[in-house]
Amino acid sequence: MNSGFFLMYNKNMNFADVEGLRQACLTKRNKVRKKTVMITLSAYFVLVVLAIFSNRELLANSINVVGDTSPSGVMLVVMPIIFMLVISIVNLVVIISVVVSLSVRKNYEKYKKAYKAYFVEEQLGRYFTDIKYDHTAGLDREILRRTGMVYTGDRYSSNDLTIGRYKNVGFTQADVHIERAHTDKNGNKSYSTVFLGRYMVFEFPKRFSSRLMLSHSNSPTRKKSEDNSRTLTMIKTESVDFDKTFVTYAEDGMEALYILTPDFMERVQKLSQEHNNQVSFYFYDNMMIIGVNDGNDIFEAPSFEHPIDEKTEMQRVNGEMALIINIIDGLKLDRKIHE
Repeated sequence: MNSGFFLMYNKNMNFADVEGLRQACLTKRNKVRKKTVMITLSAYFVLVVLAIFSNRELLANSINVVGDTSPSGVMLVVMPIIFMLVISIVNLVVIISVVVSLSVRKNYEKYKKAYKAYFVEEQLGRYFTDIKYDHTAGLDREILRRTGMVYTGDRYSSNDLTIGRYKNVGFTQADVHIERAHTDKNGNKSYSTVFLGRYMVFEFPKRFSSRLMLSHSNSPTRKKSEDNSRTLTMIKTESVDFDKTFVTYAEDGMEALYILTPDFMERVQKLSQEHNNQVSFYFYDNMMIIGVNDGNDIFEAPSFEHPIDEKTEMQRVNGEMALIINIIDGLKLDRKIHE
């Protein structure tokens, strides 16, 4: 284990502390919003009055130039002014939002840390051993790049790194968000999501001499081995249904078929179907890496806008942890080689 990881969990933390910090966020937000709105609108009203007063002769002259003192003629002159006022209001709304967001950030970080300490870390200790958790750290991008499982994008982020053991099977898990950059003809850049979910790395009860990948859709982004001596090629299995779910790539077809027994393929396929067939597998050395592209950002604190239902939230967090348990139990990763 990496000694840089840590648990933040404070054994004195309780649900009342989490709820208190959530309420503090809400109170702070409402207070700052109210104060900012009052100051901004007051300043805005003064500016509008001054603008109208200082330009009253200009408005009158403009109406005379147009030569139409009817309501429609007056509106023709006034409409540009109204348009500018609307733009100003929009800008003020943006300013208020930014000010409120910045003012609440410190309170929100305290709330988020308390939430993860109470709901996440304590529960991790109930199910797993040798737990090390850091909500700010993530999975190294290089791990995914070397596998070729997924394009690692133009923008990569990862957090909620969890390391532990279940039934003596070691695992690492983290949220991963991968985005691709796009630039339009005007040079404006935008991003689209390639992957949003989690990657999990498990110790596998067998050491592989070659690479094997089960992809739900895409071809590997890296087909060559690190030393360029071996290449992943697409193969077919003996199961038509399995081949409909996964595209299988292997360096050694014989070893791949040895790993992909009918029982194992059935379990892998069931796991994939439970997540809308957005699951990919990668086997190498003594590791099995699983990517679940379900759009879910696990262990995140809910909005501070509404009270937390402790029981419901605990069930949700436990459900996220259950995936690790289901994979190890369902794929029998704790089974010894000779069994």
